[in-house]
Amino acid sequence: MSNGADWLVKVGGLLLGPLTDREVSEKLLSREIRVIDEISKPCGRWIYLRDEPRFAKVVEEVRLGNNRNEDTVTGTHDGITKTPTNTVTIDSGQLDDMTEEISQGAVQEAMYQSFDDINKGGRDRRSDTALTESYTYDGDKNIEAKAQASTKWIGVFTAVLIFMAVAYVVFNQFIAQPIENKNIAEQSRSLAAELLKVGEYNAALVHFRKAYKADQDDRSIYTQLGVLEIQVGQQSVVGRRLLDKVRNWIGTDKKHVLTGLGLAALKEAEFEKANKFFEDALSEDPLFLPAVINLGVTALYLKENQKANNFFQLALKDGSRDGVDLLLLVDTLLNLYSEEKDRSFLVEAKRYLDGMRKVSRPYLDEILVASAYIELLLENVNASAGHIESFLERPLGMSAHYKHDIMVHRDQVDWAKLNQWCLGTTSKLDPTSHTIAAEAKCLFMSGDMIAASRKIDDAILQTPRDPLVQAVYAELLKEMNSAEKAKVASDKAFDYNKESDHILPFVLQAQQCEGQKDYFCSLNYWQEVLKKNPKSEMALAGVGRSYFEDGHYSDAKRYLALAKRLRSNYKPILKLEKDLERVEQDRGF
Repeated sequence: MSNGADWLVKVGGLLLGPLTDREVSEKLLSREIRVIDEISKPCGRWIYLRDEPRFAKVVEEVRLGNNRNEDTVTGTHDGITKTPTNTVTIDSGQLDDMTEEISQGAVQEAMYQSFDDINKGGRDRRSDTALTESYTYDGDKNIEAKAQASTKWIGVFTAVLIFMAVAYVVFNQFIAQPIENKNIAEQSRSLAAELLKVGEYNAALVHFRKAYKADQDDRSIYTQLGVLEIQVGQQSVVGRRLLDKVRNWIGTDKKHVLTGLGLAALKEAEFEKANKFFEDALSEDPLFLPAVINLGVTALYLKENQKANNFFQLALKDGSRDGVDLLLLVDTLLNLYSEEKDRSFLVEAKRYLDGMRKVSRPYLDEILVASAYIELLLENVNASAGHIESFLERPLGMSAHYKHDIMVHRDQVDWAKLNQWCLGTTSKLDPTSHTIAAEAKCLFMSGDMIAASRKIDDAILQTPRDPLVQAVYAELLKEMNSAEKAKVASDKAFDYNKESDHILPFVLQAQQCEGQKDYFCSLNYWQEVLKKNPKSEMALAGVGRSYFEDGHYSDAKRYLALAKRLRSNYKPILKLEKDLERVEQDRGF
Protein backbone atom coordinates (compact mmCIF):
# COMPACT_ATOMS: atom_id res chain seq x y z
CA MET A 1 0.00 0.00 0.00
CA SER A 2 1.12 3.58 -0.58
CA ASN A 3 2.21 5.52 2.48
CA GLY A 4 1.12 8.91 1.11
CA ALA A 5 -1.12 10.85 3.57
CA ASP A 6 -3.91 11.30 1.12
CA TRP A 7 -7.07 9.82 2.70
CA LEU A 8 -9.98 11.68 4.38
CA VAL A 9 -12.39 9.76 6.59
CA LYS A 10 -15.85 10.70 7.94
CA VAL A 11 -16.29 9.24 11.43
CA GLY A 12 -19.37 9.96 13.52
CA GLY A 13 -19.96 13.28 11.78
CA LEU A 14 -16.26 14.26 12.11
CA LEU A 15 -13.70 14.66 9.34
CA LEU A 16 -10.33 12.92 10.01
CA GLY A 17 -7.16 13.05 8.03
CA PRO A 18 -5.27 13.25 5.87
CA LEU A 19 -4.24 9.65 6.68
CA THR A 20 -1.87 7.22 5.00
CA ASP A 21 -2.93 3.76 3.86
CA ARG A 22 -1.18 2.26 6.86
CA GLU A 23 -2.92 4.58 9.31
CA VAL A 24 -6.30 3.79 7.80
CA SER A 25 -5.57 0.05 8.07
CA GLU A 26 -4.42 0.35 11.68
CA LYS A 27 -7.54 2.29 12.67
CA LEU A 28 -9.71 -0.30 10.97
CA LEU A 29 -8.02 -3.13 12.86
CA SER A 30 -8.21 -1.21 16.14
CA ARG A 31 -11.94 -0.46 15.58
CA GLU A 32 -11.32 3.30 15.73
CA ILE A 33 -12.95 3.50 12.33
CA ARG A 34 -15.39 1.07 10.77
CA VAL A 35 -15.84 -0.45 7.36
CA ILE A 36 -19.13 1.55 6.95
CA ASP A 37 -17.39 4.89 7.48
CA GLU A 38 -16.89 6.99 4.37
CA ILE A 39 -13.50 7.60 2.76
CA SER A 40 -12.24 9.74 -0.07
CA LYS A 41 -9.20 11.21 -1.70
CA PRO A 42 -9.01 15.03 -1.52
CA CYS A 43 -11.42 16.41 -4.12
CA GLY A 44 -12.62 12.87 -4.83
CA ARG A 45 -15.97 11.10 -4.34
CA TRP A 46 -17.03 9.72 -0.99
CA ILE A 47 -17.47 5.91 -0.81
CA TYR A 48 -17.80 3.36 1.98
CA LEU A 49 -14.41 2.18 3.21
CA ARG A 50 -15.45 -1.43 2.63
CA ASP A 51 -15.86 -0.62 -1.07
CA GLU A 52 -12.29 0.74 -1.53
CA PRO A 53 -10.22 -2.05 -3.22
CA ARG A 54 -6.96 -0.89 -1.57
CA PHE A 55 -8.34 -1.87 1.84
CA ALA A 56 -10.11 -5.08 0.80
CA LYS A 57 -7.60 -7.27 2.63
CA VAL A 58 -7.83 -5.34 5.86
CA VAL A 59 -11.64 -5.26 5.61
CA GLU A 60 -11.63 -9.05 5.20
CA GLU A 61 -9.38 -9.39 8.29
CA VAL A 62 -11.78 -7.24 10.29
CA ARG A 63 -14.72 -9.34 9.11
CA LEU A 64 -12.95 -12.59 10.06
CA GLY A 65 -11.99 -11.10 13.40
CA ASN A 66 -15.63 -10.22 14.09
CA ASN A 67 -16.68 -13.79 13.31
CA ARG A 68 -14.04 -15.15 15.71
CA ASN A 69 -15.16 -12.81 18.45
CA GLU A 70 -18.80 -13.88 18.07
CA ASP A 71 -17.72 -17.52 18.52
CA THR A 72 -15.68 -16.85 21.70
CA VAL A 73 -17.75 -14.24 23.58
CA THR A 74 -19.62 -15.65 26.55
CA GLY A 75 -22.71 -14.30 28.31
CA THR A 76 -20.66 -12.90 31.23
CA HIS A 77 -19.60 -9.33 31.33
CA ASP A 78 -16.04 -10.04 32.39
CA GLY A 79 -15.30 -12.30 29.41
CA ILE A 80 -15.92 -9.65 26.81
CA THR A 81 -13.01 -7.82 25.26
CA LYS A 82 -14.14 -4.26 25.11
CA THR A 83 -13.04 -2.26 22.10
CA PRO A 84 -14.34 1.27 21.34
CA THR A 85 -16.81 1.43 18.48
CA ASN A 86 -18.12 4.84 17.37
CA THR A 87 -21.71 5.16 16.24
CA VAL A 88 -21.79 6.85 12.87
CA THR A 89 -24.71 8.92 11.69
CA ILE A 90 -25.06 8.38 7.97
CA ASP A 91 -26.98 10.75 5.78
CA SER A 92 -28.01 8.77 2.74
CA GLY A 93 -28.27 11.97 0.80
CA GLN A 94 -24.50 12.51 1.18
CA LEU A 95 -23.21 9.16 -0.11
CA ASP A 96 -22.37 10.61 -3.49
CA ASP A 97 -21.18 14.02 -2.29
CA MET A 98 -17.88 15.12 -3.77
CA THR A 99 -15.16 16.26 -1.39
CA GLU A 100 -14.58 19.13 -3.74
CA GLU A 101 -17.74 20.62 -2.22
CA ILE A 102 -15.70 21.14 0.97
CA SER A 103 -13.90 24.48 0.91
CA GLN A 104 -10.13 24.56 1.13
CA GLY A 105 -10.49 26.08 4.59
CA ALA A 106 -12.47 23.06 5.71
CA VAL A 107 -9.77 20.71 4.43
CA GLN A 108 -7.09 22.62 6.28
CA GLU A 109 -9.22 22.47 9.42
CA ALA A 110 -9.60 18.71 9.04
CA MET A 111 -5.86 18.34 8.72
CA TYR A 112 -5.37 19.86 12.17
CA GLN A 113 -8.06 17.57 13.67
CA SER A 114 -6.08 14.37 13.23
CA PHE A 115 -6.18 11.59 15.81
CA ASP A 116 -2.77 12.62 17.04
CA ASP A 117 -4.24 16.00 18.05
CA ILE A 118 -7.28 14.38 19.57
CA ASN A 119 -5.20 12.19 21.85
CA LYS A 120 -3.16 15.07 23.26
CA GLY A 121 -3.68 15.50 27.01
CA GLY A 122 -3.30 11.82 27.78
CA ARG A 123 -6.69 10.63 26.58
CA ASP A 124 -7.11 6.99 25.52
CA ARG A 125 -7.03 6.88 21.71
CA ARG A 126 -9.55 4.04 21.69
CA SER A 127 -11.98 5.66 24.08
CA ASP A 128 -15.35 6.92 22.79
CA THR A 129 -15.37 9.21 25.79
CA ALA A 130 -12.20 10.91 24.62
CA LEU A 131 -13.71 11.61 21.24
CA THR A 132 -16.85 12.98 22.78
CA GLU A 133 -15.04 15.20 25.28
CA SER A 134 -12.91 16.69 22.53
CA TYR A 135 -15.87 18.01 20.62
CA THR A 136 -18.33 19.21 23.36
CA TYR A 137 -18.42 21.57 26.38
CA ASP A 138 -19.10 18.71 28.80
CA GLY A 139 -17.14 19.23 31.98
CA ASP A 140 -16.40 22.91 31.32
CA LYS A 141 -17.53 24.53 34.61
CA ASN A 142 -17.37 28.07 33.25
CA ILE A 143 -19.59 27.24 30.30
CA GLU A 144 -21.91 25.25 32.57
CA ALA A 145 -22.30 28.25 34.89
CA LYS A 146 -23.08 30.53 31.99
CA ALA A 147 -25.64 28.06 30.67
CA GLN A 148 -27.33 27.87 34.07
CA ALA A 149 -27.44 31.67 34.30
CA SER A 150 -28.94 31.91 30.83
CA THR A 151 -31.54 29.30 31.70
CA LYS A 152 -32.43 31.21 34.84
CA TRP A 153 -32.99 34.48 32.96
CA ILE A 154 -34.98 32.72 30.23
CA GLY A 155 -37.22 31.29 32.95
CA VAL A 156 -37.63 34.72 34.54
CA PHE A 157 -38.43 36.31 31.18
CA THR A 158 -40.96 33.57 30.38
CA ALA A 159 -42.63 34.01 33.78
CA VAL A 160 -42.88 37.77 33.22
CA LEU A 161 -44.46 37.22 29.80
CA ILE A 162 -46.98 34.77 31.23
CA PHE A 163 -47.80 37.18 34.07
CA MET A 164 -48.31 40.06 31.63
CA ALA A 165 -50.56 37.93 29.41
CA VAL A 166 -52.67 36.82 32.37
CA ALA A 167 -52.83 40.39 33.68
CA TYR A 168 -53.98 41.65 30.26
CA VAL A 169 -56.72 39.02 30.05
CA VAL A 170 -57.89 39.75 33.60
CA PHE A 171 -57.82 43.52 33.05
CA ASN A 172 -59.62 43.29 29.73
CA GLN A 173 -62.29 40.87 30.95
CA PHE A 174 -62.96 42.17 34.44
CA ILE A 175 -62.06 45.87 34.27
CA ALA A 176 -61.77 47.34 30.75
CA GLN A 177 -64.62 45.39 29.13
CA PRO A 178 -67.17 46.16 31.87
CA ILE A 179 -66.25 49.84 31.70
CA GLU A 180 -66.57 49.84 27.93
CA ASN A 181 -69.90 47.99 28.12
CA LYS A 182 -71.19 50.48 30.66
CA ASN A 183 -70.26 53.40 28.39
CA ILE A 184 -71.89 51.72 25.38
CA ALA A 185 -75.02 51.02 27.41
CA GLU A 186 -75.27 54.62 28.63
CA GLN A 187 -74.76 56.11 25.18
CA SER A 188 -77.20 53.70 23.52
CA ARG A 189 -79.80 54.21 26.25
CA SER A 190 -79.57 57.99 25.95
CA LEU A 191 -79.86 57.93 22.16
CA ALA A 192 -82.77 55.47 22.29
CA ALA A 193 -84.62 57.72 24.75
CA GLU A 194 -84.20 60.70 22.39
CA LEU A 195 -85.52 58.66 19.48
CA LEU A 196 -88.53 57.61 21.54
CA LYS A 197 -89.38 61.25 22.15
CA VAL A 198 -89.59 62.02 18.43
CA GLY A 199 -91.49 58.83 17.59
CA GLU A 200 -88.68 57.05 15.74
CA TYR A 201 -89.54 53.68 17.22
CA ASN A 202 -87.60 51.45 14.81
CA ALA A 203 -84.35 53.30 15.46
CA ALA A 204 -85.09 53.41 19.20
CA LEU A 205 -85.49 49.63 19.24
CA VAL A 206 -82.08 49.19 17.61
CA HIS A 207 -80.34 51.29 20.27
CA PHE A 208 -82.27 49.81 23.19
CA ARG A 209 -81.19 46.36 21.99
CA LYS A 210 -77.59 47.57 21.86
CA ALA A 211 -77.87 48.94 25.41
CA TYR A 212 -79.38 45.65 26.62
CA LYS A 213 -76.59 43.64 25.01
CA ALA A 214 -73.95 45.80 26.71
CA ASP A 215 -75.62 45.73 30.15
CA GLN A 216 -78.34 43.14 30.68
CA ASP A 217 -78.61 44.01 34.38
CA ASP A 218 -79.97 47.49 33.66
CA ARG A 219 -83.68 46.94 34.32
CA SER A 220 -84.50 50.60 33.74
CA ILE A 221 -84.81 49.89 30.00
CA TYR A 222 -86.81 46.66 30.26
CA THR A 223 -90.23 48.33 29.99
CA GLN A 224 -89.41 50.42 26.90
CA LEU A 225 -87.47 47.61 25.24
CA GLY A 226 -90.16 45.06 26.05
CA VAL A 227 -92.96 47.17 24.55
CA LEU A 228 -90.88 47.99 21.45
CA GLU A 229 -90.07 44.31 20.93
CA ILE A 230 -93.80 43.57 20.99
CA GLN A 231 -95.09 46.51 18.95
CA VAL A 232 -92.23 47.18 16.53
CA GLY A 233 -90.02 44.10 16.51
CA GLN A 234 -93.01 41.70 16.46
CA GLN A 235 -91.23 39.66 19.15
CA SER A 236 -94.03 39.18 21.65
CA VAL A 237 -92.30 36.35 23.54
CA VAL A 238 -89.07 38.33 24.00
CA GLY A 239 -90.98 41.44 25.03
CA ARG A 240 -93.19 39.54 27.48
CA ARG A 241 -90.18 37.98 29.19
CA LEU A 242 -88.57 41.38 29.69
CA LEU A 243 -91.77 42.83 31.12
CA ASP A 244 -92.27 39.85 33.43
CA LYS A 245 -88.85 40.52 34.97
CA VAL A 246 -89.85 44.04 36.08
CA ARG A 247 -93.52 43.43 36.79
CA ASN A 248 -92.92 43.47 40.55
CA TRP A 249 -89.73 45.51 40.51
CA ILE A 250 -89.70 48.54 42.81
CA GLY A 251 -89.95 51.74 40.79
CA THR A 252 -91.66 50.14 37.80
CA ASP A 253 -94.49 52.04 36.12
CA LYS A 254 -96.92 49.17 36.53
CA LYS A 255 -99.60 50.52 34.20
CA HIS A 256 -97.14 50.50 31.29
CA VAL A 257 -95.81 47.05 32.19
CA LEU A 258 -99.33 45.61 32.50
CA THR A 259 -100.43 47.26 29.25
CA GLY A 260 -97.35 45.88 27.51
CA LEU A 261 -98.14 42.38 28.74
CA GLY A 262 -101.69 42.85 27.44
CA LEU A 263 -100.31 43.87 24.03
CA ALA A 264 -98.19 40.70 23.95
CA ALA A 265 -101.29 38.63 24.75
CA LEU A 266 -103.20 40.35 21.91
CA LYS A 267 -100.38 39.49 19.50
CA GLU A 268 -100.64 35.88 20.63
CA ALA A 269 -104.47 35.89 20.34
CA GLU A 270 -104.90 35.26 24.08
CA PHE A 271 -107.77 37.73 24.36
CA GLU A 272 -109.04 36.84 27.83
CA LYS A 273 -105.55 37.19 29.27
CA ALA A 274 -105.10 40.50 27.41
CA ASN A 275 -108.39 41.77 28.83
CA LYS A 276 -107.24 41.00 32.38
CA PHE A 277 -103.93 42.85 31.91
CA PHE A 278 -105.67 45.97 30.56
CA GLU A 279 -108.16 45.95 33.43
CA ASP A 280 -105.27 45.68 35.89
CA ALA A 281 -103.59 48.63 34.17
CA LEU A 282 -106.78 50.68 34.62
CA SER A 283 -106.79 49.71 38.29
CA GLU A 284 -103.38 51.42 38.52
CA ASP A 285 -104.62 54.50 36.61
CA PRO A 286 -108.34 54.77 35.72
CA LEU A 287 -107.58 57.57 33.19
CA PHE A 288 -104.90 55.67 31.26
CA LEU A 289 -106.32 56.00 27.72
CA PRO A 290 -104.17 53.33 26.01
CA ALA A 291 -105.63 50.70 28.34
CA VAL A 292 -109.17 51.93 27.55
CA ILE A 293 -108.55 51.80 23.79
CA ASN A 294 -106.93 48.36 24.06
CA LEU A 295 -109.94 47.03 25.98
CA GLY A 296 -112.07 48.17 23.03
CA VAL A 297 -109.69 46.38 20.64
CA THR A 298 -109.95 43.18 22.70
CA ALA A 299 -113.75 43.39 22.61
CA LEU A 300 -113.62 43.94 18.85
CA TYR A 301 -111.49 40.79 18.42
CA LEU A 302 -114.05 38.89 20.51
CA LYS A 303 -116.84 40.33 18.31
CA GLU A 304 -118.35 42.06 21.32
CA ASN A 305 -119.23 45.13 19.24
CA GLN A 306 -121.38 46.96 21.75
CA LYS A 307 -118.73 46.60 24.43
CA ALA A 308 -116.07 47.79 22.00
CA ASN A 309 -118.29 50.75 21.07
CA ASN A 310 -118.51 51.78 24.72
CA PHE A 311 -114.75 51.68 25.25
CA PHE A 312 -113.91 53.65 22.08
CA GLN A 313 -116.49 56.33 22.84
CA LEU A 314 -115.17 56.56 26.40
CA ALA A 315 -111.65 57.17 25.07
CA LEU A 316 -112.86 59.89 22.70
CA LYS A 317 -114.90 61.60 25.40
CA ASP A 318 -111.86 61.53 27.72
CA GLY A 319 -109.97 63.62 25.17
CA SER A 320 -108.12 61.15 22.95
CA ARG A 321 -106.83 62.70 19.72
CA ASP A 322 -104.90 59.67 18.56
CA GLY A 323 -107.15 58.94 15.58
CA VAL A 324 -106.87 55.17 15.77
CA ASP A 325 -109.67 54.98 18.34
CA LEU A 326 -111.97 56.93 15.99
CA LEU A 327 -111.27 54.57 13.10
CA LEU A 328 -111.84 51.57 15.38
CA LEU A 329 -115.10 53.15 16.55
CA VAL A 330 -116.23 53.61 12.93
CA ASP A 331 -115.39 49.97 12.23
CA THR A 332 -117.39 48.93 15.30
CA LEU A 333 -120.38 51.07 14.33
CA LEU A 334 -120.31 49.59 10.82
CA ASN A 335 -120.39 46.12 12.38
CA LEU A 336 -123.39 47.12 14.47
CA TYR A 337 -125.07 48.61 11.38
CA SER A 338 -124.53 45.34 9.51
CA GLU A 339 -125.99 43.36 12.41
CA GLU A 340 -129.02 45.54 13.18
CA LYS A 341 -129.53 47.54 9.94
CA ASP A 342 -130.01 50.63 12.05
CA ARG A 343 -128.93 53.86 10.26
CA SER A 344 -128.42 55.55 13.61
CA PHE A 345 -125.07 53.80 13.84
CA LEU A 346 -124.04 55.46 10.53
CA VAL A 347 -125.24 58.85 11.77
CA GLU A 348 -123.25 58.41 14.96
CA ALA A 349 -120.15 57.48 12.96
CA LYS A 350 -120.60 60.59 10.79
CA ARG A 351 -120.91 62.80 13.89
CA TYR A 352 -117.64 61.56 15.33
CA LEU A 353 -115.85 61.80 11.98
CA ASP A 354 -117.04 65.37 11.36
CA GLY A 355 -115.76 66.41 14.75
CA MET A 356 -112.39 64.68 14.54
CA ARG A 357 -111.51 65.93 11.04
CA LYS A 358 -111.24 69.43 12.53
CA VAL A 359 -108.85 68.52 15.36
CA SER A 360 -107.02 65.33 14.43
CA ARG A 361 -104.14 65.26 12.00
CA PRO A 362 -102.78 61.74 12.66
CA TYR A 363 -104.72 59.34 10.44
CA LEU A 364 -106.40 62.22 8.60
CA ASP A 365 -106.02 60.39 5.27
CA GLU A 366 -107.74 57.36 6.74
CA ILE A 367 -110.42 59.53 8.38
CA LEU A 368 -111.20 61.17 5.03
CA VAL A 369 -111.64 57.77 3.37
CA ALA A 370 -113.88 56.60 6.25
CA SER A 371 -115.91 59.84 5.98
CA ALA A 372 -116.38 59.34 2.23
CA TYR A 373 -117.59 55.78 2.81
CA ILE A 374 -120.05 56.73 5.59
CA GLU A 375 -121.43 59.65 3.53
CA LEU A 376 -121.97 57.31 0.61
CA LEU A 377 -123.83 54.83 2.82
CA LEU A 378 -125.96 57.78 3.98
CA GLU A 379 -126.48 58.60 0.28
CA ASN A 380 -124.69 61.94 0.54
CA VAL A 381 -122.84 61.51 -2.76
CA ASN A 382 -121.55 65.07 -3.09
CA ALA A 383 -120.17 65.05 0.42
CA SER A 384 -118.54 61.69 -0.28
CA ALA A 385 -116.91 63.04 -3.47
CA GLY A 386 -115.69 66.08 -1.53
CA HIS A 387 -113.88 63.88 1.00
CA ILE A 388 -112.27 61.91 -1.82
CA GLU A 389 -111.06 65.18 -3.34
CA SER A 390 -109.56 66.24 0.02
CA PHE A 391 -107.89 62.85 0.34
CA LEU A 392 -106.38 63.23 -3.13
CA GLU A 393 -104.91 66.64 -2.19
CA ARG A 394 -103.06 65.18 0.79
CA PRO A 395 -99.40 64.13 0.39
CA LEU A 396 -98.98 60.37 0.20
CA GLY A 397 -98.55 58.45 3.46
CA MET A 398 -98.83 61.40 5.82
CA SER A 399 -99.94 59.28 8.80
CA ALA A 400 -96.45 57.77 9.07
CA HIS A 401 -95.02 61.22 9.81
CA TYR A 402 -96.83 61.53 13.15
CA LYS A 403 -95.74 60.19 16.50
CA HIS A 404 -98.27 57.59 17.67
CA ASP A 405 -98.69 56.23 21.18
CA ILE A 406 -96.61 53.04 21.28
CA MET A 407 -98.87 51.58 24.00
CA VAL A 408 -101.90 51.30 21.66
CA HIS A 409 -102.60 48.21 19.57
CA ARG A 410 -102.99 49.30 15.92
CA ASP A 411 -103.00 46.09 13.91
CA GLN A 412 -106.72 46.36 13.14
CA VAL A 413 -106.29 49.73 11.44
CA ASP A 414 -104.69 48.83 8.13
CA TRP A 415 -105.12 49.75 4.51
CA ALA A 416 -106.41 46.31 3.58
CA LYS A 417 -109.71 47.28 5.26
CA LEU A 418 -109.49 50.96 4.37
CA ASN A 419 -108.94 50.04 0.72
CA GLN A 420 -112.28 48.21 0.79
CA TRP A 421 -113.95 51.38 2.09
CA CYS A 422 -112.13 53.46 -0.53
CA LEU A 423 -112.98 51.26 -3.53
CA GLY A 424 -116.49 50.76 -2.19
CA THR A 425 -116.88 54.54 -2.36
CA THR A 426 -115.18 55.31 -5.68
CA SER A 427 -117.08 52.53 -7.44
CA LYS A 428 -120.28 54.48 -6.78
CA LEU A 429 -118.90 57.90 -7.83
CA ASP A 430 -118.48 59.30 -11.32
CA PRO A 431 -115.32 57.79 -12.87
CA THR A 432 -113.51 61.11 -13.22
CA SER A 433 -109.73 61.27 -13.40
CA HIS A 434 -109.68 62.40 -9.77
CA THR A 435 -111.78 59.45 -8.67
CA ILE A 436 -109.47 57.07 -10.54
CA ALA A 437 -106.37 58.77 -9.10
CA ALA A 438 -107.86 58.34 -5.60
CA GLU A 439 -108.32 54.63 -6.33
CA ALA A 440 -104.64 54.50 -7.36
CA LYS A 441 -103.59 56.01 -4.00
CA CYS A 442 -105.75 53.57 -2.05
CA LEU A 443 -104.40 50.60 -3.99
CA PHE A 444 -100.83 51.76 -3.46
CA MET A 445 -101.36 52.22 0.29
CA SER A 446 -102.78 48.68 0.50
CA GLY A 447 -99.63 47.35 -1.19
CA ASP A 448 -101.02 46.62 -4.65
CA MET A 449 -98.53 48.68 -6.68
CA ILE A 450 -99.31 47.01 -10.02
CA ALA A 451 -103.01 47.86 -9.83
CA ALA A 452 -102.13 51.33 -8.56
CA SER A 453 -99.84 51.89 -11.55
CA ARG A 454 -102.56 50.83 -13.99
CA LYS A 455 -105.11 53.13 -12.34
CA ILE A 456 -102.90 56.22 -12.38
CA ASP A 457 -102.06 55.56 -16.05
CA ASP A 458 -105.79 55.54 -16.76
CA ALA A 459 -106.21 58.83 -14.93
CA ILE A 460 -103.32 60.44 -16.87
CA LEU A 461 -104.80 59.25 -20.18
CA GLN A 462 -108.13 60.79 -19.24
CA THR A 463 -106.76 64.24 -18.22
CA PRO A 464 -103.03 64.47 -19.03
CA ARG A 465 -102.82 68.17 -18.09
CA ASP A 466 -104.59 67.93 -14.75
CA PRO A 467 -102.13 69.24 -12.12
CA LEU A 468 -103.53 67.15 -9.25
CA VAL A 469 -103.46 63.92 -11.27
CA GLN A 470 -99.89 64.67 -12.36
CA ALA A 471 -98.95 65.38 -8.73
CA VAL A 472 -100.34 62.02 -7.56
CA TYR A 473 -98.55 60.38 -10.49
CA ALA A 474 -95.28 62.00 -9.36
CA GLU A 475 -95.73 60.74 -5.80
CA LEU A 476 -96.36 57.17 -6.91
CA LEU A 477 -93.36 57.24 -9.27
CA LYS A 478 -91.13 58.50 -6.44
CA GLU A 479 -92.30 55.72 -4.11
CA MET A 480 -91.65 53.21 -6.90
CA ASN A 481 -88.03 54.45 -7.16
CA SER A 482 -88.46 56.23 -10.50
CA ALA A 483 -86.90 59.49 -9.36
CA GLU A 484 -86.27 61.01 -12.78
CA LYS A 485 -89.79 60.31 -14.04
CA ALA A 486 -91.17 61.58 -10.74
CA LYS A 487 -89.33 64.89 -11.20
CA VAL A 488 -90.73 65.29 -14.71
CA ALA A 489 -94.27 64.61 -13.48
CA SER A 490 -93.79 66.97 -10.52
CA ASP A 491 -92.62 69.76 -12.81
CA LYS A 492 -95.59 69.16 -15.11
CA ALA A 493 -97.96 69.31 -12.15
CA PHE A 494 -96.51 72.67 -11.12
CA ASP A 495 -96.57 74.05 -14.68
CA TYR A 496 -100.20 72.98 -15.21
CA ASN A 497 -101.20 74.54 -11.87
CA LYS A 498 -101.37 78.04 -13.39
CA GLU A 499 -104.35 79.08 -11.32
CA SER A 500 -102.64 77.78 -8.16
CA ASP A 501 -105.79 75.93 -7.27
CA HIS A 502 -103.96 72.96 -5.74
CA ILE A 503 -101.49 72.85 -2.86
CA LEU A 504 -99.91 69.46 -3.61
CA PRO A 505 -97.80 70.68 -6.61
CA PHE A 506 -96.21 73.32 -4.34
CA VAL A 507 -95.51 70.71 -1.68
CA LEU A 508 -93.77 68.46 -4.22
CA GLN A 509 -91.61 71.35 -5.45
CA ALA A 510 -90.59 72.21 -1.88
CA GLN A 511 -89.68 68.57 -1.16
CA GLN A 512 -87.72 68.43 -4.41
CA CYS A 513 -85.69 71.47 -3.36
CA GLU A 514 -85.02 69.91 0.06
CA GLY A 515 -83.77 66.77 -1.65
CA GLN A 516 -81.28 68.93 -3.55
CA LYS A 517 -80.36 70.76 -0.30
CA ASP A 518 -81.46 74.06 -1.87
CA TYR A 519 -83.13 75.50 1.21
CA PHE A 520 -83.65 79.00 -0.22
CA CYS A 521 -85.71 77.32 -2.95
CA SER A 522 -87.66 75.14 -0.49
CA LEU A 523 -88.36 78.17 1.73
CA ASN A 524 -90.11 79.98 -1.13
CA TYR A 525 -92.36 77.03 -1.95
CA TRP A 526 -93.24 76.33 1.69
CA GLN A 527 -94.21 79.95 2.13
CA GLU A 528 -96.54 79.61 -0.86
CA VAL A 529 -98.15 76.63 0.83
CA LEU A 530 -98.62 78.70 4.00
CA LYS A 531 -100.40 81.39 2.03
CA LYS A 532 -102.98 78.83 0.96
CA ASN A 533 -103.16 77.02 4.31
CA PRO A 534 -101.76 78.98 7.29
CA LYS A 535 -102.45 76.00 9.58
CA SER A 536 -100.42 73.50 7.59
CA GLU A 537 -98.05 71.86 10.07
CA MET A 538 -96.10 70.49 7.10
CA ALA A 539 -95.49 73.97 5.71
CA LEU A 540 -94.64 75.46 9.13
CA ALA A 541 -92.13 72.68 9.79
CA GLY A 542 -90.79 73.09 6.23
CA VAL A 543 -90.20 76.83 6.65
CA GLY A 544 -88.56 76.22 10.03
CA ARG A 545 -86.30 73.50 8.60
CA SER A 546 -85.28 75.71 5.65
CA TYR A 547 -84.30 78.53 8.00
CA PHE A 548 -82.43 76.09 10.25
CA GLU A 549 -80.39 74.57 7.43
CA ASP A 550 -79.41 78.05 6.24
CA GLY A 551 -78.26 79.00 9.75
CA HIS A 552 -81.14 81.36 10.58
CA TYR A 553 -81.83 79.78 13.96
CA SER A 554 -83.98 82.56 15.41
CA ASP A 555 -86.40 82.39 12.47
CA ALA A 556 -86.41 78.60 12.68
CA LYS A 557 -87.28 78.81 16.36
CA ARG A 558 -90.15 81.22 15.66
CA TYR A 559 -91.78 78.90 13.13
CA LEU A 560 -91.18 75.93 15.41
CA ALA A 561 -93.25 77.67 18.10
CA LEU A 562 -96.07 78.28 15.61
CA ALA A 563 -96.01 74.65 14.47
CA LYS A 564 -96.03 73.26 18.02
CA ARG A 565 -99.17 75.20 18.85
CA LEU A 566 -100.94 73.35 16.06
CA ARG A 567 -99.48 69.82 16.06
CA SER A 568 -96.95 68.84 18.70
CA ASN A 569 -96.83 65.21 17.53
CA TYR A 570 -95.70 65.86 13.92
CA LYS A 571 -92.28 64.18 13.60
CA PRO A 572 -90.56 66.90 11.50
CA ILE A 573 -91.52 69.43 14.20
CA LEU A 574 -90.13 67.20 16.94
CA LYS A 575 -86.88 66.66 15.01
CA LEU A 576 -86.49 70.39 14.36
CA GLU A 577 -86.95 71.05 18.06
CA LYS A 578 -84.19 68.55 18.99
CA ASP A 579 -81.83 70.02 16.39
CA LEU A 580 -82.37 73.56 17.71
CA GLU A 581 -81.71 72.34 21.26
CA ARG A 582 -78.47 70.75 20.12
CA VAL A 583 -77.35 73.95 18.38
CA GLU A 584 -78.12 76.01 21.46
CA GLN A 585 -76.12 73.61 23.63
CA ASP A 586 -73.18 73.70 21.23
CA ARG A 587 -73.24 77.51 21.16
CA GLY A 588 -73.54 77.72 24.95
CA PHE A 589 -76.93 79.42 25.03
